[in-house]
Amino acid sequence: MSTAASIVPDVPVPASSTSTSHPAELPSIQAEDPHDPLTSSDPYVYLASRAFHQTFSCPRTQTRVSYVDCGDKTGPLLLYILPSGCSRWVAVFLDGYARAKGVRLVAADRPGQGRTARVPLPSRIETSTSQTLSLLEHLQLGGTEVSFLIHSAGIFFLLPVLLHLLKSPSPALPTLSGGIFLSSPWIPASVSGSRLFALVPASIATAGHLFIPKLLGSVNWLSGMSDGMGDSLKSVLAISGISVGARPVVTEQDQRKLDKANKKERAKSIRAHPTADIHPPFELQAEVLLGSPRMGAWIAEHGTEKGKKPNLDLGQELLFSYMMEEGCWGFSQEHSLCLGGGDPEGERGLVKALQGGWEDVGLTWKAKMMEAGEGEGKALLVVNYWACEDGLIPLKGRNWFDTLITQTPGILYERHELGAGAGHDTPISTKDVVDGIFSWVSVHG
Repeated sequence: MSTAASIVPDVPVPASSTSTSHPAELPSIQAEDPHDPLTSSDPYVYLASRAFHQTFSCPRTQTRVSYVDCGDKTGPLLLYILPSGCSRWVAVFLDGYARAKGVRLVAADRPGQGRTARVPLPSRIETSTSQTLSLLEHLQLGGTEVSFLIHSAGIFFLLPVLLHLLKSPSPALPTLSGGIFLSSPWIPASVSGSRLFALVPASIATAGHLFIPKLLGSVNWLSGMSDGMGDSLKSVLAISGISVGARPVVTEQDQRKLDKANKKERAKSIRAHPTADIHPPFELQAEVLLGSPRMGAWIAEHGTEKGKKPNLDLGQELLFSYMMEEGCWGFSQEHSLCLGGGDPEGERGLVKALQGGWEDVGLTWKAKMMEAGEGEGKALLVVNYWACEDGLIPLKGRNWFDTLITQTPGILYERHELGAGAGHDTPISTKDVVDGIFSWVSVHG
């Protein structure tokens, strides 16, 4: 058991290294194939790909489940346990990286999203766990090694799946590869001391499926709000994995000034946040595909009215509109879950689940390695990315989780921190972070 918090080096880490902290290089996407919508520069064609719209019947729960199975089908497997914005569309943002890095990416709509049936809140985690296990069997992934990625509230849905794979192995199910990647894992407010999400009235948190679509249609209005309610509404969107705010338009003439400002911002962040190892500017990972020059060129040529400027965010806007069209019922349940709803002990039950769950995972992994003759040499790698200005998970909560994991036998904990300006969704949205995760999986997964 050890903790690693390394600084981003000036040169890429050799492929043999297990560290994920190396600078991102823009992946290259394969050439466009007219017979494969996943390679299309047309965002309408791309987002209509069958890979993003699959369903199966879950034998464990007798329910229909919708899911994404994208990236490289022959590559190592990465299962994305979604944030409380528990729509498979959240995973579609990562498809560009998955294909560029040769990784197979799978993610399922949780209950109440897409075609996945609704369930009562108290059975939400148990039902989702059963559906995830059945999906892995449906895809015939038995014997395959699997790595995991979670963001925010996905932490509560990760642990039961890990424990099932470790304690109830089956030839029909994959095995752990030893790589688990966390982005801003949710810490209950009773532990973290966060007041921001607690400001959200219960009536709003449980009615997110009604107001979130309207808010996303009024991004400029919401971004301009500075009072407590505006911030608390943003927090509801943030734990869903939905970042509020449009990408700024930068002219060629302003680029030099922007580069100078970015250099100054980075230096300021390094001084202000010495424990951080990833500093601004934070490049968006969506630019690998949905915001890529290739898709932008298609939009400029085919998707722009004469005399008007091209909307280079068209691909991302379409994705959000499709997600909102399917509804946000599951979002509401998960906001309630983050507030302790659905558990008889409230937030205390969530805290116990984190404490007992990670200890159980670490000890079970260690025992399996001992049985396999590995001794204590091979620990379970858990890589975590925090945002230093995450108002939803203040420093107190981040320190609590760091202590919990570092004291757990059988786990090798690698901690990263994003510097000035990094909020709750910044890690999962940042190119450096996503590149590090997919690079590790492509080599070791």
